[in-house]
Amino acid sequence: MNLRRFTSSNARGAIKDVYDALGPDAVIVNIRPVSKPGLQGLFKSQQVEVSVLLPEQSRMGPSKMQSLKPVENVPQPTLPEVTVTKKSENHYGTHLDMVDDAVIELPKPSATVDNIEVPGPNLNKATEPDRFASGEHWGAEQVLESVGILPLYVEKMINLAKRRYPQFENVSIKEQLKQIRFCVLDRWTGLASEAKKNGHPRKLLVGPPGCGKTTVLCKWMTRTVLANRESTRVWRLDGHLANTAEVLTVHAEMLGVPVDRIWKTEEFVDSVTQFIDIPGVMPRDAGGMKSLVSLTNKIQPAECLLVLNSAYELSHLVRLVRSFSDLPINGLVMTHLDEEAKWSKLWNLTLATDLPILFWSGGQEMPGDFVEITPQDLFGAVMGQLESEEAPLPT
Repeated sequence: MNLRRFTSSNARGAIKDVYDALGPDAVIVNIRPVSKPGLQGLFKSQQVEVSVLLPEQSRMGPSKMQSLKPVENVPQPTLPEVTVTKKSENHYGTHLDMVDDAVIELPKPSATVDNIEVPGPNLNKATEPDRFASGEHWGAEQVLESVGILPLYVEKMINLAKRRYPQFENVSIKEQLKQIRFCVLDRWTGLASEAKKNGHPRKLLVGPPGCGKTTVLCKWMTRTVLANRESTRVWRLDGHLANTAEVLTVHAEMLGVPVDRIWKTEEFVDSVTQFIDIPGVMPRDAGGMKSLVSLTNKIQPAECLLVLNSAYELSHLVRLVRSFSDLPINGLVMTHLDEEAKWSKLWNLTLATDLPILFWSGGQEMPGDFVEITPQDLFGAVMGQLESEEAPLPT
């Protein structure tokens, strides 16, 4: 595959020209507005730049090539395999297979809730560090704290296990971790099930400015249209500020999805997935929050999801959740996972807020990494870090 970039006068015409010239094997990676060079950019309308992956044996003929204006020939780097969670064996269509340029590693989902083996054989074979040679005793609390779980939430997890298992303190650390996993997964699965029950085909994404709401919406919309083949509709609404997310309109136009700028009360159609994009609101902006609450009430029924940047400090994430508590938040969407190395932060956030993390997202490419997550995935990710760091696990 070779990555090429072309320019065209508009998005819809660019898509038609690409497929007419390059054939059905061409894969559109990205499309964005660009200004014309020199003085033309001041007086003439914008162009769009299309990034396309071409197979080695292109069906493009010389005459057809003239209908496209090439910008550059970009060599395609060799990227490691991306591991993402899949809910079923269904495969994405041809135009999704090679879209992801921004590679991050998302944890593999656990097989079942009943699989309570401590993740990975290395946990039982970890080399004993110097602190064990000195005779220091470790319990389940120290093991959990070693992967980044805060003491307050470690105590919360231990108390859950003690209430459910009266003999908790009399069993081995390995057995204690199994019992803790049972209790935590049972609690988180209950939160996730409640969120699923309260879900709705109309999705409202809220959050602070710059958290990645519009990028997440574009990724989600792409998967809905191309992978799930579902009818989709988008609203790009103004809030306390004007909604200037032009990329949403361009991306929706590329997918053939209608974009409305004004909300009109109408009968909801269950077969149509609806996404609503509004400007971000700063937590301390009382007027902006009041406007957001009013708009949220106006578009009900809808599923309200809070989008947060996972690279923020935990204390700031908790404050953000509390600042949006006047809204009927059904769950969290965590973005910028390619910038965050400690999965335990997300674990702490779930324990602190009692809100389930429903989706993870990373990178700017579309559809890129956008994964529906489960409590088992989050537990496995944190314990996987314990294994990779060879944290001690006495038996």
